[in-house]
Amino acid sequence: MPTKPIPFVQLSGVSYAYEDSDSPTLEQISLDVQAGEWLTIIGASGSGKSTLCRIMNGQLPRIAGGQRKGNVRIDDMDPGSAEPGLLASHMGSLGQDPDAELVVGTVEDEIAFGPENLRIPAEEIGRRIDQWTEALNLQPIRHEYIHQLSGGQRQRTALASVMSLQPQLLILDEPAASLDPAGKQDLLHIIEHWHRTGGTLITASARWDETVMKCSRVVILTKGRIVLEGTPAELLLHHRERLEQLYILPPDINQAADQKAAIQPADEHANTDTYADTYVHEATDLSASIASAGMQEDKSELRRSEGNAAVPSVSGQPVVEVRDLTYSYSSALRPALANVQFALYPGEMVLLCGVNGSGKTTLTRLLSGLLQPPVQSIYRNGKDTARQSIYDRAADTGYVFQHPDHQWVAATVWEECVYGIRAHLNLRPRDRLPDLYEKEAEDMLRFAGLLERRDDSPYSLGGGQKRLLAAVCQFLLPRPLYILDEPGSAADYFTIDRLLYLCRRAVSQGAALLIVTHEPELFAAPEVRKLTLEQGRLIEDTYSSSR
Repeated sequence: MPTKPIPFVQLSGVSYAYEDSDSPTLEQISLDVQAGEWLTIIGASGSGKSTLCRIMNGQLPRIAGGQRKGNVRIDDMDPGSAEPGLLASHMGSLGQDPDAELVVGTVEDEIAFGPENLRIPAEEIGRRIDQWTEALNLQPIRHEYIHQLSGGQRQRTALASVMSLQPQLLILDEPAASLDPAGKQDLLHIIEHWHRTGGTLITASARWDETVMKCSRVVILTKGRIVLEGTPAELLLHHRERLEQLYILPPDINQAADQKAAIQPADEHANTDTYADTYVHEATDLSASIASAGMQEDKSELRRSEGNAAVPSVSGQPVVEVRDLTYSYSSALRPALANVQFALYPGEMVLLCGVNGSGKTTLTRLLSGLLQPPVQSIYRNGKDTARQSIYDRAADTGYVFQHPDHQWVAATVWEECVYGIRAHLNLRPRDRLPDLYEKEAEDMLRFAGLLERRDDSPYSLGGGQKRLLAAVCQFLLPRPLYILDEPGSAADYFTIDRLLYLCRRAVSQGAALLIVTHEPELFAAPEVRKLTLEQGRLIEDTYSSSR
């Protein structure tokens, strides 16, 4: 009788609780991954998938503390206690935020950092730098500094630094989250090829995408437990409705009714309405609660756009006007932006698209006041923002960062949520928040599914939960301009629909919205305008089609 091969990755009865947490993030996870297998872990925000990745790569509890129970083995090592150098020679790992992975100055230095620490000969390090800068399209920027790169360029640099270690196991948590469509395809080809050479691959995602269909096996997490497991084809065939209920697949409104009874929630209180019905119901509830606090709105404008709505006409004074904007970083070989001109008007939602490195993030930072704009290039209320202080430039703009961890200023979800309100009202730390504002903040957190997490650290939230919290913090205060940088990145469909609701409510109240995205299909509607940048130049200004 043939002996069963020993798994390359083994987890047995693994539970984990973060420090100061009342409940575990992972509960009784048992999982085997064979050498050469490709496993995909999928779960909505807060399901525990990133925590599971960090358990397997040894970061938890080594870095963040907390308590781990159960056994974890990676090729006969416990990653939680193995020496970092030994672990790095077997495994490479990349998280959702590439900035947390980058440690040195330039792209080339970053790729060389790991092999240098493993004492790889210099000639071999040079070969690996050439290999991965070419494979990940980093050759044109290999000598540029990390802090000057776009989010997608940093993501590719972080991946190159991991691949240069030539690991036997790769653990990638949302590896394509910051990449444009072409970059995602390139990444998929690279990891597919790497896997075919015999590597063991574990990827994690909040949504079911085309990458999932390439893997050997899928594990579905919810509330820290494995609830479904099988091949991609098996799960789609037998468990589609359950995947919709878990916000992993978009709702299929036309799904046959006879499949409804086949799948019932096993360990969570999920209702059996369609996702779309739940979205509209909860959005209307929040609309009513906000209206009762004195903020009236037209609820009909807050639901999904349907049919062939007419393209809106805009008039009056723009919220922001960009005139022949050219901007260069000090050491860059070419301008980040060149001769860009457009205007944003009240009540308008605009998508800003373009490949990685096209200038999107630079433009949003100039618009929000985080970067000093050139004179006579950006005007707010008819005034040249270059002549204003950074505080004046940023005062009337709500800005949601691409990576929300970069903008937290408070210790708890609640304090983060009300921080802007307190600053707006000039309240001291011990001053009580007025009842109207406190109720509104509670309503917003309840809508985002975060009210029960009000005493937790923002850093302990899942990726989509962080995006919702960051958005809620900005939308609580009415402003003429909101800028969201990749709000749908690594987000499940629960997060996306609630972000859409908040955006449409702000537009209905007269705000202008600029959404940076590589996924315009998530936000497209006939009345939504689309700007496209290419190598720092504005090449398209049109209205998007309905989704």
